[in-house]
Amino acid sequence: MEQERSQVEDAIEDQLAARRLTLAKSYQALPVYGSSEFWSIVEEPDLRIAVSPEVLVKCFRSALANGDDIGRNRILEVIIRRTQTSNEYWAYQVLGNVRVQPGERSMLVHDLYCCVPHW
Repeated sequence: MEQERSQVEDAIEDQLAARRLTLAKSYQALPVYGSSEFWSIVEEPDLRIAVSPEVLVKCFRSALANGDDIGRNRILEVIIRRTQTSNEYWAYQVLGNVRVQPGERSMLVHDLYCCVPHW
């Protein structure tokens, strides 16, 4: 039993390592930070060809580390736009069983998914 678990854990670790490598290659393949080509790729609206959320977060961290407030905000806007639908769904699920006055649920949902920390 323990050997089976170890094999499963090893397989998961291998998958995670492969995923990390893919993400690193995707990040390294980006054009020079701040170039028009860079922004075109980062702000790509078609999710079938857009960079992954993990790569966006890496770009965000790079902008943050370099003190690029405008770039940081631009990347954050992309991340928020991409996650808004799932965040709204999550907020409705969280508040699904909460007893509130009519109309109040909608305001609470907006409060939950709109409260993004300001870095």
